[in-house]
Amino acid sequence: MYAGLADLTAVVHGAFILFVMVGGILLLRWPRLAWLHAPVALYGITIMLFNWQCPLTDVETGLRRRAGEIVEWEAYINHYILNPMGLDGGEWFITPVAIGLILLGNGWGYWRLVRRREN
Repeated sequence: MYAGLADLTAVVHGAFILFVMVGGILLLRWPRLAWLHAPVALYGITIMLFNWQCPLTDVETGLRRRAGEIVEWEAYINHYILNPMGLDGGEWFITPVAIGLILLGNGWGYWRLVRRREN
């Protein structure tokens, strides 16, 4: 049961990260989503800027340990995204590039939403 909950948490965590990264583009279809996306994106950027641990990571690793799994990682993005790409997460460019992509993709979505409202 705990392993299944850990897997579900990992999927939700991935969806959260994806929403932070490109949720602004969804505003073109669902403009009211801005009220949810803006604080979520700001929270995601804040976590990266201050190198905080996301609570979803703690939930997942706790569930995996309760399921009897050996958890030797502490960061979701490092474990599921960066390590498979051959990166360890300590590279200097990871945070600025990630934040830049968040601002660029979401900025475009918000800009288009504002432009649409002006017309």
